[in-house]
Amino acid sequence: MNDDDDDDNDDDVDDDDDTDDDDDDDDDDDDDDDDGMMMMMMMMMMMMIRMMMMMIIRMMMMMMMMMMMMMMMIRMIMMMMMMMMMMMMMMMMIRMIMMMMMMMMMMMMMMMMMTMMFDDDDDDDDDDDDDDDDSDDGMMMMMMMMMMMIRMMIRMMMMMMMMMMMMMIRMMIRMMIRDDDDSDDSDDDSDDDSDDDDDDSDDDDSDDS
Repeated sequence: MNDDDDDDNDDDVDDDDDTDDDDDDDDDDDDDDDDGMMMMMMMMMMMMIRMMMMMIIRMMMMMMMMMMMMMMMIRMIMMMMMMMMMMMMMMMMIRMIMMMMMMMMMMMMMMMMMTMMFDDDDDDDDDDDDDDDDSDDGMMMMMMMMMMMIRMMIRMMMMMMMMMMMMMIRMMIRMMIRDDDDSDDSDDDSDDDSDDDDDDSDDDDSDDS
């Protein structure tokens, strides 16, 4: 009889081991969720950096094109001024891009903090359903914030482009007005001189006669 009792006790211990395995599986699932969040955040970060780098390269190419056009159209002094203005624009754009990068890093830090806070809550709650809801909320918040950041960046870039175009157009108009004034003055002078010469020649002829 005693042997039978020992066998029953062994069965109980095996049942406990099974429950431990279930707990381990739950922990693994939580880790996988965190890894997925990290992967997604890293992917979004890489995509954003790539987009920003592409935008910077495009802006640089447009600047170079404008510089080439200006060099073909205007004089050396004005060209120097335009180059200075371009350099200032480039500095402003680089600063704005650096600020955007800093804001993105801050956003990523906030998201990490949010996920950590949700994880703490998850530890307190034993229900798996609550864990899933919290992680979904964090993901939704992250996606919304990322979308807002992308919209803000696009708007800022558009505004910068508009400002640059406006300044370029103003400079072009000023240059054209100055060029027109200078050309008119020179034409008038040349006409006057030629008329004087003609008059003198007529007078000389009359005297000879």
